[in-house]
Amino acid sequence: MARRTQSPKIGLALAIIALACVVLFWIGLQVVDQLNGNGRAGLQDAELQETRIEYPASATWQSSASQSAASQSAAEADYSLASEEALANANPQYFEQAVVERVVDGDTLIVDINGERERVRLVGINAPESVHEDESRNTPEGKEASDHLKALVSEGDVVYLQQDISYTDQYDRRLAYVWDVLPSDTDDALDPATIAAHMINAWQVLDGYAQPRTYSPDTLHDELFKAWGKQAQQAGAGVSLSW
Repeated sequence: MARRTQSPKIGLALAIIALACVVLFWIGLQVVDQLNGNGRAGLQDAELQETRIEYPASATWQSSASQSAASQSAAEADYSLASEEALANANPQYFEQAVVERVVDGDTLIVDINGERERVRLVGINAPESVHEDESRNTPEGKEASDHLKALVSEGDVVYLQQDISYTDQYDRRLAYVWDVLPSDTDDALDPATIAAHMINAWQVLDGYAQPRTYSPDTLHDELFKAWGKQAQQAGAGVSLSW
């Protein structure tokens, strides 16, 4: 049987259909690529949100306490009374990096500094007792203060130690303001908002789990901590009303 030849009209129609398919396919690729691009952008936005700084479990610093006129005035008073040595030690380049091993109580940590184990007393504050060798001095409030600090600081956390004037106390404990991040410069390290956000000593006072307690010559934040301690007590924060 002889092969039947294709009509010119049919061939033209097939060519048009083929071209239309190619165009539709190309449009489909553009749509898919745009959707993928939007997806990547959404993922990038999510990743940026995940990498934004999350402040510690302590949230009291977000209140007006750390930003109040009283806090600013207290910080300015501290600055005017500070010694040149204390201000020099507030330069973050002199801070010492350490790794937390454990929390001892509401105002004491054990840290590792370049392989050396040191007991660090949070300077400028005093928390109720919880592990004193004289058990009669230990209190439920002390246990709460210790537990609160454990909620803020964990084993393996990197911290930064700022010296005031004294390096150690009479018990050979390291005296330090302990930071969870390194301030950008001296002004930042003296800013009450930065202190409230990133200094562990301040968290305990702001949250009502320690009282301001400074001993000369280590008085760099004396007035600021007093202001925050008063505000914590007025708010009934932590154990401030029961201790």
